[in-house]
Parts: sequence; structure tokens; C-alpha cells
Amino acid sequence: MHYLKNAATYLPLICCIESASAGLAGAQGCLQVHAVPVSWDTILSCANGDQGNELMHHNSQMTNELEPSHHYVPWILINGEHSEGLQHHAENDLFDLVCNIYTGSPPVLCDWRDDI
Repeated sequence: MHYLKNAATYLPLICCIESASAGLAGAQGCLQVHAVPVSWDTILSCANGDQGNELMHHNSQMTNELEPSHHYVPWILINGEHSEGLQHHAENDLFDLVCNIYTGSPPVLCDWRDDI
């Protein structure tokens, strides 16, 4: 996310990496599948170095400052709101949730739902 900046670029990559069954090799393959402009070495260097620690610390600080405060992890906020319904939907089908609540013209990535 830090290097790619754009959610339309990093969300499909994250979904791919999270669902990769072949561990790190599968995660590496996701970079090729999604043709992202960042190398695997850059990702590993960030994850295992000072920059990764700094980014995680920053995320930790943001988590501690959540309103409403979190009661468990993951504690998902959608547009600053938390509910058990949103939490459940996000944990089970985040992509569908984002496409359903997106305001404005939905991203092209949401078009796949019309084919089902």
C-alpha cells in the first residue's frame, strides 16, 4: 500500500497474496499476475526493515486513536463507522461490501458482480 498508493492497484494484489496457497512463492506470483510496479525485493526489504517497522508503528498509533475505540482485532471501520453487520460482511466478502457501499460510479473492478 505504501509503494502503490492507489487502492485500485493494491487491493487486488492484497487479495491475491492473502489467498495464495503456496506461501511466499504464491505471493511473489501475485506481483506478476497483477503487473505491479514494485519488486518483490522492495517488498521484503520494507517488511523486514526499519521502514516496515515504522509503517506498522504508524498503523498501531492510528488503531489506538480509533473512534469508536476497538474492542477486538480486527476492528473494521467503514467510513468511520463500526457495526457487527459491517464487521461480518467485511470479514466474509470485503470486495462485495466495498462495491455495495461505494458512492459515485463504481470502479470497473465491481463490474464482475453483474456477470454472476
